[in-house]
Amino acid sequence: MVLVSSLVMVACKKETVEIPPLAVKTTSELVVPKDFTWETSRNINFVIGISNTNFQNMPHAVCIYDGDPATTGKLLSKGAATTIAPFRSKIYLPNLLTAVYVVGLFPDGTKITQKVPVGIENINIAIGI
Repeated sequence: MVLVSSLVMVACKKETVEIPPLAVKTTSELVVPKDFTWETSRNINFVIGISNTNFQNMPHAVCIYDGDPATTGKLLSKGAATTIAPFRSKIYLPNLLTAVYVVGLFPDGTKITQKVPVGIENINIAIGI
């Protein structure tokens, strides 16, 4: 048994991988695509209106999450909207985030969740039943 474990330990030899040094010495020497930005986050303006007229001009709660609120989504912004006055929010989002979840809570307790793709453009949507 000792002989087998000794052979296994000898067979597990670490290999050193050398990474060659970069030829680029300054960022001005880098060649990057024209549309590349160094930013890892961006500001997105949200304008969320209410399209449901069943409750006239009563306020509706509006929440924006970074993921599905039923699982692991975290609240990013919360406010109120009516059929006349939309909810407005500016949120600083990581570039890796490709969608948010907008939840509308109506005065009768009805809730609607909508997955909204986000890119670099501002978001202007209406939610309703």
